[in-house]
Amino acid sequence: MAFILAVVFLGILHFFVQNYRHFDAARQKIATLEVRTRLMEQQRAELQNKKRALDRVSSHMAKARSLGLAADQWTVFEVNVEAPVTFGTMELILNQCTNSAYYYFKPISLRIKTALAQDETVSGNGQPTEASRWNEGGKGDGLLMIKGAFIARNK
Repeated sequence: MAFILAVVFLGILHFFVQNYRHFDAARQKIATLEVRTRLMEQQRAELQNKKRALDRVSSHMAKARSLGLAADQWTVFEVNVEAPVTFGTMELILNQCTNSAYYYFKPISLRIKTALAQDETVSGNGQPTEASRWNEGGKGDGLLMIKGAFIARNK
């Protein structure tokens, strides 16, 4: 009788261990699926946020196009001035480099020289530099160097 009980006990123990392994594998699979579900929910939330942002940008772009702010409705005029000018002319040029109802000015750089140091008047080969020639004969009060672009709406 003890032998039969031992065999039955071993059989029950075998089925218990086998079922416990299946249970543990299922529990690990559930944990993995929960992590994947959380990750997918986060990705869905991020996608919705990006879609809302894209919709806002599209709305702004449509409004800008309706107001005539599309790139093909504007002409760009590059400005690259480097010339000796009087203070009056310099003031006139700088006043024109503003925004108005008809055009916008996009500045890149502005440099004004009113006097040259001695070491700036001669280049490395002993020749006068371009910047030193601007004041020969009193051509201007300063050297104006301005770069940028005027952006005007097409008619």
